Amino acid sequence: MDHWDANNGQPISLTLGDDRLPYGLWKSIEHMRKGEKARIMVKPKWGYNSDENRDIVFFPRGWTEGEKKKMLMSRRVFFEVKLVDWIVRHDINGDGLLVKTIHERGAGFERVSKHDEITLDLKIYQREQVFFEKTDLFTPVKDTRVIPATLRTILESMKQGEKVTCLVQPAHFIHYDKDLRGKPKEEGGYPEIDEDKIL
Repeated sequence: MDHWDANNGQPISLTLGDDRLPYGLWKSIEHMRKGEKARIMVKPKWGYNSDENRDIVFFPRGWTEGEKKKMLMSRRVFFEVKLVDWIVRHDINGDGLLVKTIHERGAGFERVSKHDEITLDLKIYQREQVFFEKTDLFTPVKDTRVIPATLRTILESMKQGEKVTCLVQPAHFIHYDKDLRGKPKEEGGYPEIDEDKIL
């Protein structure tokens, strides 16, 4: 993960909130707009000498030891940043159990409700194992044989035309859809799902 190495002028990818990055850097990027260029100054206590992440923060290659490392830990550091683009992620319930990545934004303001009938493309999988995959699936949202509680929560956060992937932590599936593991496929069950893996 050599974030700060020369990249032949190409953009690099960072995850905002990653403790391995200087806190002051990613907090500043949070306030930037697409296409904006900024010169960001980070003080040591918000950069390479932070009490919270001093032991895990990622130092640039060639600056990991000796006097150069001490210099980064004791002085202000400047970053020149251009925000090229970003991938939008939403923590649907605010608890980290359902995290949605938006690949294509939807239109309008209305969202799906349990009383609606919808057409969707759906794939449910864990790693390489696919449990369900269908395109142009037409169904009432309240049909629990097709739309389990976890999926309904995801759908209710979406707009028309939106394309997403969603990481489902085991704790969410176990709490809301545990009974699906005991049902055969013909009755809308997913008996093969591993409750210890992300869905």
